[in-house]
Amino acid sequence: MSFLPKYTQVYEDKELNKQIDEVISESFQNQFQFVDSSPEAFNFSYSKSAFWLRLNIKNTTNQKKDLVFVFAYPRLRHLDFFSKGKGNIERIQSGYTIPFSERTYKSRFFVFPIHLEPNESKLFYFRVESPNAINLPFQIWDKEEYDQHEIDDHVIQAIYYGIVIAMLLFNLFDSL
Repeated sequence: MSFLPKYTQVYEDKELNKQIDEVISESFQNQFQFVDSSPEAFNFSYSKSAFWLRLNIKNTTNQKKDLVFVFAYPRLRHLDFFSKGKGNIERIQSGYTIPFSERTYKSRFFVFPIHLEPNESKLFYFRVESPNAINLPFQIWDKEEYDQHEIDDHVIQAIYYGIVIAMLLFNLFDSL
């Protein structure tokens, strides 16, 4: 797992009127800037703006890579993912307004799977807009490692809630 803010450029869309075709155009690329952030996350606080993120990922190995981008903050209304491929743009809509059953990846966080061929380089864009605090803990994981992390996390949560329920029942019956 790696944190991505220091590798990611940002554009603040204050008018909320930028579309992906404009954002990916050559003439627009100098609008993106690196911004100060913590190593783990962007924090844009409360903002009426939309924020566009741009990230270039290169597979420097001779093997195919299955990876996932993870935004570990579930309170984002709109989080759209755009992958610029060979002549087309793939879009995945996410955010808490998208029903869980319609999400590409079934996780409590916003997860976007990507595939990179050997020595392939790809540009990725994200558009974030939310009335809540815009906190973006932005990570990249190997897909298999993230899947195992999710399983481990669920086990830990199950143990925790099992202990809480056992304590509640013990105290309930102890008071009778």
